[in-house]
Amino acid sequence: GLNVLGFANSDYLEVSLPSTSTPFTMFIALVEDDFNSGARDIIAANTTSTARVTGLSDQYLLVNGTSLFEGGNNRDEVNFKILTAVFNGVNSAIYVDGNLVGAGDAGSNTLSGLHIGANSSGSSGLEGAIGEYAFFNTAPSTADMNAIGNYLADKWGTTWTDI
Repeated sequence: GLNVLGFANSDYLEVSLPSTSTPFTMFIALVEDDFNSGARDIIAANTTSTARVTGLSDQYLLVNGTSLFEGGNNRDEVNFKILTAVFNGVNSAIYVDGNLVGAGDAGSNTLSGLHIGANSSGSSGLEGAIGEYAFFNTAPSTADMNAIGNYLADKWGTTWTDI
């Protein structure tokens, strides 16, 4: 099998970034062990009240000053999912395996670093594994999103529906 980063609630990886304004995009290949135990931050800015991708009940939440929920029933405790979060103000969007599951205004805060696997205080963390993570300081074209998504889906044994 492929190597992954495993997370157990309070584990996280801190990443420094130059100050990054919207738009920015994250691709995350992940599998969750237990998503029924409350909100679990998958990726969060290293400061409070800024960008984050959270698993909440059976849905994902995209926040960058404003909350954008997706439609639900997309989390999976068995199979890898390719989660794509486009932070772009009123044009923000969440995709799961290429399927648009939420779109709207997620806010437009600036980002200066990330906690992968937990929130800005290192709690409410992911219970699961991240196989691969990619960050882009832009909103990629549809063609680029499909190329990245198909690559990740092939590598992590899932399917990608072209956007």
